[in-house]
Order: sequence, then C-alpha cells, then structure tokens
Amino acid sequence: MKLHRDQTGLKGVELGMGLLMIGLLAALAIPLMLRVSDQVDAVAAAAEARSASVVEAADGIFAVGDVQVAGVQLVRAADGATCRFTVSNSGTVFGVWESGATSLYGSFETVPDPCPIAADAEAAGFGRTFVGP
Repeated sequence: MKLHRDQTGLKGVELGMGLLMIGLLAALAIPLMLRVSDQVDAVAAAAEARSASVVEAADGIFAVGDVQVAGVQLVRAADGATCRFTVSNSGTVFGVWESGATSLYGSFETVPDPCPIAADAEAAGFGRTFVGP
C-alpha cells in the first residue's frame, strides 16, 4: 500500500482512541468475570454442604438442624426424590419418601433399593399415612 504525503501512520488521537476502547472493554469485562467467580464459589459451597449431609447419613446419623436420628440410611432417586430409612429394634424398616412438598411413608422387611422416582413411589410401597410400630 502506498502512503500519500499526509498519511504517515497512526496519529496520537487515533492511538489514544484505540487504547480508550480497549480500556472500556476491560473495565466492563473484569467485574463480570469476578461476579461469575463468586457465583461458582457459592454453588461449590452449596454442593459441599449437600455432600456433607449425605456423608453424615451414610455414617448412620442423619442431622437436620439440632435434631439427629441414628441408624438412618439416606438414598436419592434419579429425579431428586429422597428416601430415608431406619430399622426398628424388631428389624422392621421404616421409610420416608420425599419430593418437593410431598411426603410418603412405608414399612418394609428390607431397605428398598433404589429409592423410587416420583411416578413409582406408591407402587414401591410408600403411602400417604405413616405405618409405625
């Protein structure tokens, strides 16, 4: 490309405008990246809290706030439903199935495996009333 006499390259104003545009883009992008990083940290903390509850349940103690119940096994269904089972002194297994605001109860000879999805909960032996000792 051949330059004319009045075209000698980038002038100071053009160079300044280019740097200004890069600075504006950086000023917009950096806070956005920091917010996304904070959101990732919050999601990771929530996942760790859920995992801690499952570990406690797997160790035989299920804790909800200040209440602890020993001998509880916690199982999650593929659709997010939760089953909690405990065994009585007589060997009967009592279970609570929960999904959202719905709770179903049941008593079994052995712990059902796996925890049923919502469509199959009643067929698996869970009902609307508690069946206790």
